[in-house]
Amino acid sequence: MKACNLVILTLLSLIVPIKSMAVCKNVYTIGAYDKVFSNHAEVIKLGPLIAKDAPSTVPKSFLEADGSYGGGEAFCTIQAACDILMRQVESGVLPASENWHIYLLDADWDHDTYQLHPNDLRINRSVKVLKLVREKC
Repeated sequence: MKACNLVILTLLSLIVPIKSMAVCKNVYTIGAYDKVFSNHAEVIKLGPLIAKDAPSTVPKSFLEADGSYGGGEAFCTIQAACDILMRQVESGVLPASENWHIYLLDADWDHDTYQLHPNDLRINRSVKVLKLVREKC
């Protein structure tokens, strides 16, 4: 019986920490908030919205097929955000005419992010954008 319990505990110890294996202290995102920050205004990164609630200012390329918005992109590292930013500008997902930067969010990785699609992590609620952390990638 003790051996069986030991095996169960060992298996549980392997399964439980899987989500926290990628230890992320911060949540970063991509944005173009120069003008808003220069006016010292609060910037909020939107969480998921159903189609009827998605603002018309959200570019169509950011919306799901049903018109909903999956929430702002979430990245564990500044470098991961930079890599995606460069790919999205090169592919035309993000307009090259904007001043895109990397920002720190007022969010907790374990509680405020979720996977929308494979390799596509998002914030699960609207959160405050705290500060610019990388101007150029």
